[in-house]
Amino acid sequence: MRLSSRSYPHPVVGNRDDVPSAAFQAALEMTTDKEAIYLDVAVKCSSKTINDLVKKKDAQFRDAC
Repeated sequence: MRLSSRSYPHPVVGNRDDVPSAAFQAALEMTTDKEAIYLDVAVKCSSKTINDLVKKKDAQFRDAC
C-alpha cells in the first residue's frame, strides 16, 4: 500500500501533516477463553486538541476495520 500526501476532512494522526507534531501510541493486550479472543487497547495521543475532543465525545479513536 502506498500512502500519498493528502489531508483528510478530519484529523488523522500519523499521516503526514494532518496533526503536526502529534505522537500516537496504541498498546494491545490479548486474552482468550474457549470461545473468543479479547483485545484491550490503550490509546495515547500527545495532541491536547485531540485529547480534549475525545474527552468531550466530539472525536473518537477508531480502528480501520
